[in-house]
Amino acid sequence: MVTHTAEVTDLEHNELRQSPNALRARIKTANDSMLGAEASADLKDKKVFRYKRAHKQVKFSSPRLGRLMAQIETCEAFEAVLEGEQPIVKVVLSGGAKSLAYLKPEELVELEKAIELRPEIARRRAGEDG
Repeated sequence: MVTHTAEVTDLEHNELRQSPNALRARIKTANDSMLGAEASADLKDKKVFRYKRAHKQVKFSSPRLGRLMAQIETCEAFEAVLEGEQPIVKVVLSGGAKSLAYLKPEELVELEKAIELRPEIARRRAGEDG
């Protein structure tokens, strides 16, 4: 019980208060010395971002359109074409795998509206110069 009620001296208080800053300074100097020892001019420390961009989830009329949108979010390229009267979305997945989705015209309109909200996905549309 005596150790818990003992008075903390000013010196100890300052050491405790400064310890997080001292740790940060030691880590930074260790990182700088590692970068210097690496001898690579283009080697830079990684920037860490606190916030992640959260996309608004679009509500689709069918779960199948939600699964197609998930494929389009991770694909390398995609395009929407008409074969006769039938709209088809052609998706090129990573690794070269290809996928086709046959849609109704109103489903294609719904999908296009969702893609318009995400410019990073719209840039992957095949056949467009960007």
